Amino acid sequence: MELLETVDSAKRVLLTATPFRRDRQTLPGRMVYHYPLSNAMEERLYQPLSLTEVSTYRADDPDRKLAATAAVAIQS
Repeated sequence: MELLETVDSAKRVLLTATPFRRDRQTLPGRMVYHYPLSNAMEERLYQPLSLTEVSTYRADDPDRKLAATAAVAIQS
């Protein structure tokens, strides 16, 4: 908010994935576009994620081990 108030003459676009706050306070600006999560799921733009734990403890090359595990996960 401090930045927005400091440069109040500048044009700006504010983007958020969560336009509603838990404390029910409003966010600055006005909503001009709303794309519900249900639409993203229907269009398969959003899909549930799963966690795959990879232990890199004592791995010769932890980055290579993570990359190899990711490659296997992508292929399945």
